[in-house]
Amino acid sequence: MTLSASARPRQDKIQRSWLMGEWLLTAALALALTGLLAWSGGASRLDNLLYDALLRQAPQPISDEIIMVVIDDRSLQEIGVWPWSRQTHAALVERIAAAGPKALAYDVLFLETGSDPAADSALGDAFAATGVAALPLLVESPGPNGAAYALRPPVREIARGARGLGQVNLQFDRDGVVRRAALLESIGNQDLPHLMEVTRRIGQGLAPPDRPGPTDGGPLVRNAPALIPYAGPPGHYPAISASSILAGETPPEFLRHRYILVGATAAGLHDSYATPTSTAAQLMPGVEIQANLLAALLDDRTIHPLNRGVHTGLSIGLVLALLLGLLKLGPRENLLLGAALILLAPAGSAVALLTLGLWAPPAAALIGILLVLPLWAWRRLEASSRYMVQELARFSAEPDLLSRPSKPARGQDTVARQIALMEDTIARARDARGFALDTLQGLPDPTLVLSSGGEVSFANATARQLFPQVQALTAQALLEGWSADGARLDDLLLSETEIATEIVSPTGAVFHVTRVRHQPHSEGADAWILRLTDITPIRTAAAQRERLLQLLTHDMRSPQASILAVLDSPAEEKPPPAIAERIAGYARRTLALADNFIHLARAESGALAPEILNLSDLATEVVDDLWPRAQQAGVVISLKTPPEDLLVHGDRALLSRALANLLDNALKYGSQPGEISCVLWADADMAVCEIADQGPGIDADALPRLLQPFQRLNRPEAARLDGVGLGLSLVSEVAQRHGGEIGCRNAGPAGGAIFTLRLPRVTEA
Repeated sequence: MTLSASARPRQDKIQRSWLMGEWLLTAALALALTGLLAWSGGASRLDNLLYDALLRQAPQPISDEIIMVVIDDRSLQEIGVWPWSRQTHAALVERIAAAGPKALAYDVLFLETGSDPAADSALGDAFAATGVAALPLLVESPGPNGAAYALRPPVREIARGARGLGQVNLQFDRDGVVRRAALLESIGNQDLPHLMEVTRRIGQGLAPPDRPGPTDGGPLVRNAPALIPYAGPPGHYPAISASSILAGETPPEFLRHRYILVGATAAGLHDSYATPTSTAAQLMPGVEIQANLLAALLDDRTIHPLNRGVHTGLSIGLVLALLLGLLKLGPRENLLLGAALILLAPAGSAVALLTLGLWAPPAAALIGILLVLPLWAWRRLEASSRYMVQELARFSAEPDLLSRPSKPARGQDTVARQIALMEDTIARARDARGFALDTLQGLPDPTLVLSSGGEVSFANATARQLFPQVQALTAQALLEGWSADGARLDDLLLSETEIATEIVSPTGAVFHVTRVRHQPHSEGADAWILRLTDITPIRTAAAQRERLLQLLTHDMRSPQASILAVLDSPAEEKPPPAIAERIAGYARRTLALADNFIHLARAESGALAPEILNLSDLATEVVDDLWPRAQQAGVVISLKTPPEDLLVHGDRALLSRALANLLDNALKYGSQPGEISCVLWADADMAVCEIADQGPGIDADALPRLLQPFQRLNRPEAARLDGVGLGLSLVSEVAQRHGGEIGCRNAGPAGGAIFTLRLPRVTEA
């Protein structure tokens, strides 16, 4: 049993529904995971690995405007252990101020009042003397009295000398590496700019931000995040020991009009951190981190991470592009698309980082893509395996044309069951193929199987006898020189419609050719079946029949008409009246025989000339034609027609002859004198004509054979009547060819025959 034409689309619809359902499930899982990873930063470790590698491969230039004055191990050895006195810091600041720097960022916290208030005041005066000093403040966590955060600025005496204050909070990623800084932080109602942002504004002659005051205890919010483009590993920026400045070893010109950053680099001060460009054995001091950030601010080279929403949307978009490709493209194209997206995600991030200063983390999109490809491949493989097992099992359960027993595969694992089902299916397909080929070979008619392009792919033995070179040609080439009635043979063979027509070979043989399309179960297997049936004997017989009809029409009718003409002529010598009447009767009988035979042959041959006719008008014409004979016989023909048109679709000549035969039959076998009634009416979708006479009726045993050719009533008066029994058989044939019927019954015990002709009505002309 094969799938019907309606079942295949229904099965295809079910398969498409399953495919869409699995795609939606895969898409929902992949997009949800991708969006979650992108929004939450769950793949940040992978993103950081790529970011660090790119940053190390593209080091940033060192700004020659920045000089670091470092509190290094040498300074601690020469000046003394940490912490230094406020007088020492004041002396260092005075030395730097004398050189005339653009800005001074002193990255040392002065949160407690010193033991000597005068020293604190002197340090504040030293900062004030520079006019360009910026000091750090501390964001303490947790704050006092249960507060989450608290601001701790420098002591008042020292802070009064600074042009601005800024926070130096380090922002650590999950792996403990410092990659970014918040250029602006907020605690409640207080904005806290970064110390390097304050330093930049001072150095460029801009008003520094307002100093923060007391906070209302709100949460800490980091704004304006910026990734630091490190120039290289620790030690890239030039550094001068603080002891060298205090000793006067550094020329003032070296510090003039530069940004001076003061900070600790000594190992014992524990102010060193991991950065993307540092190693585990060589951490970067905090002051050098600040130097890298300041250089980026001065040259507008800070790297800005994408907004979280935009990043999430781009990541989902890349995964969605792959998902859409899975619906539209084939396996190879999807593999190429997946590989392209896997390369595009990090490559796009690298280009955006190195050229635009934007960081678009690619890990979330990569994870989504790498999840979709194997997941979809697994689901499609599983679905294909399930579908194959189902179809093979269904095919194995279907009845075999050859009654070949199938081999059920039960109790096996999936792969073994698939193999067993496939072996059984292949065996059955081979048997069916052999059976089909043997069947085609055994056909008595030449039969060809054509590809969609017209090439002959198979020919049975009879076709190879008719066309010796059949396998090497197309159908058009094989039938070159053949002709088709009313159309070009090439047009018929190349058309997309099925054909059934007659063609003539160059030798004059006539073939009935049919071309039907093979409807395959799979796409790309279109084929045409071309069958040629030799009907030359049939056409020869038809030609002989036509010649016989011509003989009856002309050669037999002409002598009989001449006999009647001689008998009707006013010649002096005529045969006796009785003999003349008999001769005329025989002549009329021969003419009627020829006419009925011709009309019967025409009705049986199918050569109709149909048109829309009013059966009432046709009956009126026939009654008018028979009126002289009815008058002579003393018979009255009463005609009753409906007021509306009684339209039928038929051949005028044949229908007229059928009505005439029915009325003529009533004249012959009805009572003379007497009456014949002809009544017409509409019965639903049929037009009815009923003709009744007042004769003796028809014997019951004669009714079944009355409409057969050459059957006459076995009654005494039949011998004196013209006819050979073709009239009613003609009526029956005409009725059948027009989709109607003829019926006959007796009116009653008293006699009288009733003939009823029923023809399909035409409701609209």
